Amino acid sequence: MDTIIIGPHAPRLAVSVAGQGPLVLMVHGMGGDRTTWHAQIEALQPYFTAASVDLRGYGDSGDIDGPLDFHRDFGDDVLTVLDHFNAPRAHLVGLSMGSRVVRSLALRHPERVASLVLANGSAGFGAMTGG
Repeated sequence: MDTIIIGPHAPRLAVSVAGQGPLVLMVHGMGGDRTTWHAQIEALQPYFTAASVDLRGYGDSGDIDGPLDFHRDFGDDVLTVLDHFNAPRAHLVGLSMGSRVVRSLALRHPERVASLVLANGSAGFGAMTGG
């Protein structure tokens, strides 16, 4: 498994990657990072280009100054990775917060999504109740 840094535009994004074939990109949850997915990368690499990204502000990726637009900025991070791998479409996998990121991206850019896996996701913090 290799670690690459995608840039040169801010923020720089750290990506773990192995294998060849169609791209599967995995996105971590809040408080996690790309290492969450290392076992899955190892398992998928015989069949796919399997990758996981540190979203901006997480792990080894850079951050930006100023406010964060959750859906736009994190979605742009995912698109940056897809573009880096010249993948017009990819299989997207999201865990918790990462599921919100890839779901939002799929709604904005369905043409870029080959399949979508949402694990432990929710409709968002506004939809949660205290009960």
